[in-house]
Amino acid sequence: MNQFLMLSPHYPQRLFQFARYLRAAGFRVTGMGDAVWEQLQADLRANLSAYRQIDLGCYSGKGRFDEGRYDLLYRATASLIAEQGRPGWIESFNEYWLPLEARLRLEFNVPGPKPDDLEWMIRKSRMKEVFRRAGATVAPGELAVELDRVLEFLDREQTIIIKPDIGVGASDTHRIGSPEEARRFWAERDPGTRYFMERFIDGPDRELVSYDGLCDGNGDVVFATVHPCNEGLMEIVAG
Repeated sequence: MNQFLMLSPHYPQRLFQFARYLRAAGFRVTGMGDAVWEQLQADLRANLSAYRQIDLGCYSGKGRFDEGRYDLLYRATASLIAEQGRPGWIESFNEYWLPLEARLRLEFNVPGPKPDDLEWMIRKSRMKEVFRRAGATVAPGELAVELDRVLEFLDREQTIIIKPDIGVGASDTHRIGSPEEARRFWAERDPGTRYFMERFIDGPDRELVSYDGLCDGNGDVVFATVHPCNEGLMEIVAG
């Protein structure tokens, strides 16, 4: 029987449907996450053949692992595999856990993206390269490697966004509209973080949409959805 290991199967809550339909398709679905078993949705519990409660939080920073905490997670995964069998898939359906998924696949010889394959998935600078190669029109952007370059980019683009090259959501994201703001950011930034800067897209004609989808094993899109957004993330964060 095909084995499928879901990381953090309870969050977001809609993920219970993946477990339901995977089981219906003949998979044995197991899970690992920080929620206690009794707190999982009844539908999710009904479709998991085994579950390990463990803190998945093994990152010590952007793109880095806390090896002590990761070792506990590794041992829990090994125990689950010894009991249930080796999975053919390890997935979380959550961008935040991509590095963890990849490392576990490497450690347990599971097919799928490994750590060396993640650069274009988690680094904004590499994503930009992929979009350009695909012929997509993209906002100007580049790595923020030195203050002088940031000031030149700001002078050309007028208003810019600077954010970690690796990161999810609006954490450590800065909207900059003046040289003074750029210098203040540079003085206060985390020196251990690599930042990426882009033109801030604004104006009455701005249209914000999301694009999400699923691909088959050949990379062909088999399902896609687009949602319009009323406001940008920076406006929401600013209140």
